[in-house]
Amino acid sequence: MPIHVDQDILEHYCCLEPEVGEQLLFLYPEFLSDDQKQAFELHVQTCEACRERQKFWQAMGLAFRVEALLNRVTSLIVHQDYQGAFETYNQLLGIHPDIWKTLAGETCFQAGAWQSLTAARSKDRDFTPYLAPGYAPQTYQLAAASSFHIFPLTIKYAGGKITGKLSTVGRQVFFELVDASDEFQEGILLAGTILQPVIMLKSWSIVPGRKQRLGRLHEFFESVELPHVIDALRRFKVYPL
Repeated sequence: MPIHVDQDILEHYCCLEPEVGEQLLFLYPEFLSDDQKQAFELHVQTCEACRERQKFWQAMGLAFRVEALLNRVTSLIVHQDYQGAFETYNQLLGIHPDIWKTLAGETCFQAGAWQSLTAARSKDRDFTPYLAPGYAPQTYQLAAASSFHIFPLTIKYAGGKITGKLSTVGRQVFFELVDASDEFQEGILLAGTILQPVIMLKSWSIVPGRKQRLGRLHEFFESVELPHVIDALRRFKVYPL
């Protein structure tokens, strides 16, 4: 049976309760808990905008939901609504947990002020060549088997405008802003994908002179062997506070 969508409502009506409608719409129904489904279903009883949008996305299918969320992340980044972008990206991860491994999942952040990691060095060696886009994991398997200490790492962003130190104490990971150009003097927002307990994008405000705890090692790295550390480092991005 064809799904009829009222285009006038779809284009001109606004969600009455965005903290429910905006947050749950794209995940309904298959990616929501029972309580979340109940909350959304109660919401659409009185929100015409979300009722029509729900029918629209039901008709379009999952792939279009993924594309729409990617486009929303890009738009939020362009308008410097970074927290909104994080929330939307995490909503997307609920639909497509492997999106962070795809080119589309990576490039949706490139439209704004994001600065990628451009250099990484430990006491024993320079990891910068491994950070190049498209660098195949098998090409550094031999390096992973070598015996050396990866941490602490000196890492640079934005072609050297930002220098930080990634270190560990026990099983905890810390970040310290060591040096920054004028545009980053107030500090940086550091963002990266954590792997546990669920895959999601997290962010931390880093200010000069203060070592910031990021979390536990297993949250970021599948292991502390070089390939897994490099994969995690390539996912870190920053923008100025």
